[in-house]
Amino acid sequence: MAAIRCFQLNMHRAMAAASNLSDCMRDTGKGSHIAMLQEPYVVKGRVRGCVKGYTVVDMGTVKYPARAAVILSRDLNAWPLTVLSDRDVAAAQIMVNGKNIVFASVYMPHDTQVHPSATLRKLVEYCEGYNTDLVIGTDANSHHLLWGSSDCNDRGERLMEY
Repeated sequence: MAAIRCFQLNMHRAMAAASNLSDCMRDTGKGSHIAMLQEPYVVKGRVRGCVKGYTVVDMGTVKYPARAAVILSRDLNAWPLTVLSDRDVAAAQIMVNGKNIVFASVYMPHDTQVHPSATLRKLVEYCEGYNTDLVIGTDANSHHLLWGSSDCNDRGERLMEY
């Protein structure tokens, strides 16, 4: 299988970001793509603005729009992990060369004190239990020197301890 190009982006619910992502995915040429999005552009409860021919995994509704989504090329052998997803965690599993890999987009709201969330903890337990690799693209709304912040905050420390 050719390389899989991965993207992670907080779209800040902006249509322009969705358009830029579509252009970027289209311009990277042929091959498979996976995008892990936080705060995607949503219209009437549906993630919008992505390139046609891709599968969108999210658990948003009209009342509670998705704050995380995974976008996958349809050529990938992939399936959504809806039982291990919610509006802030979107997960999909793919098989590459006989190996399962889970890709998850995670949004950790700034006004929530529990990090990681129960849903993310269950996803991690699932991957550990099945010896499955896990790739997470996230907006953690946390600060830590390890991921390039100029300082550390309590949320960042708690996330690193996990």
